[in-house]
Amino acid sequence: MDWGNKTLWVWMWVILSLGAGSVWAGEVPLFPKQSFAGGPWRLRASQVVYDAPTRTYTAEGRVEIVQGDRRLTAEWAQVQENTKIVRLKGNVVLVLEGDIFSGQEGSFNLVTRSGEMRGARLFLHRNHFRLDSALIRKTVGGVPVFFTPFLTLPALTKRQSGLLLPNVELSKASGTVLEFPVYWAISNHADATFCQNYLSKRGYMQGVDLRYRGRRHAAGDLRFV
Repeated sequence: MDWGNKTLWVWMWVILSLGAGSVWAGEVPLFPKQSFAGGPWRLRASQVVYDAPTRTYTAEGRVEIVQGDRRLTAEWAQVQENTKIVRLKGNVVLVLEGDIFSGQEGSFNLVTRSGEMRGARLFLHRNHFRLDSALIRKTVGGVPVFFTPFLTLPALTKRQSGLLLPNVELSKASGTVLEFPVYWAISNHADATFCQNYLSKRGYMQGVDLRYRGRRHAAGDLRFV
């Protein structure tokens, strides 16, 4: 091969390398020049492709994105180096301190720890809370949110007083019935629900439902309307 052909092959190899990116398998350090709370991020997969012009990692096959005890797994993932956003598809699972957030596909910001999951299932280990939804969004504050059309689930371990979801019913006698319940956690053995109701054909009505649990299976339920 003469020097002209050799030079041509060298330039072709350089162009292909720059355009297609690097391909390798194993473990890759993500964002090596930056530091994060919780430690560095690492990417593991059967195959990893890095596209230099877009600064994007694309991983396939037994994908794991790990930081300390936080682990994301999927069949396919793409990490954008500039935005720190990762998109995942296929048996997506996020594990953190025993909590499991799984679904069909999702996207997460590795810095703010916010994101969303479709075809989602949430399990909180501390109080064994479970939730299934077509879409769950995790906010920056760590509260999972899903649309019904909108509902926030703090998943607390203790009962707390507060507003409950309003209820709407249709009745021939009363018309449209709007119910606005308020829950009162009186003690570990008693609670009450107060209802402010609006009936389109009858006006406003109030009600209270008082419940208690005593010793030796003693219990009661008092309702006033």
